Amino acid sequence: MRIFRTISRRTGRTHREMKGYSECLEIYVTAGVAIVDRVIALHKAGKLENDDAARIIAEVVHAEGRCKAIMEGLLQ
Repeated sequence: MRIFRTISRRTGRTHREMKGYSECLEIYVTAGVAIVDRVIALHKAGKLENDDAARIIAEVVHAEGRCKAIMEGLLQ
């Protein structure tokens, strides 16, 4: 991922050190995608109202944004 190469260059961290950050972010994004997929399935099945589904998806997106901000904070 490009952000990890940039962080590695700017901070002097080795590729091995950056691998931990990469794996953590991949797990987080994978979990976010799984949550959104499940919310969509529940909504289509009529078990979640529009507002509830939208609120859950917004929380996932907001959390992913916070995660990205933390990663970018490592650049400074």
